[in-house]
Amino acid sequence: MKADRGLTVERMVKLAGVSRASYRRFDDNGEAGIDPNIDLRDAIQRIALDWPTYGRRRVTEELRRRGWTVNHKRVHRIHARR
Repeated sequence: MKADRGLTVERMVKLAGVSRASYRRFDDNGEAGIDPNIDLRDAIQRIALDWPTYGRRRVTEELRRRGWTVNHKRVHRIHARR
């Protein structure tokens, strides 16, 4: 990917001193994007606080009981970052 002046993303992030993930987190207007997992992350954190011994499998089951349609891999990805 090249910017308007011919700079690659790799060069821009190196010059700015940020990671590529941080660079991609912002839209073209320079505003941070909204995390699409924020509600799910909140639900996972509430379950983890209520039942601290629950792992990914039990958290996934509890989310499904609460009406979420979630995949265990997605729960693992979000739950592992706590």
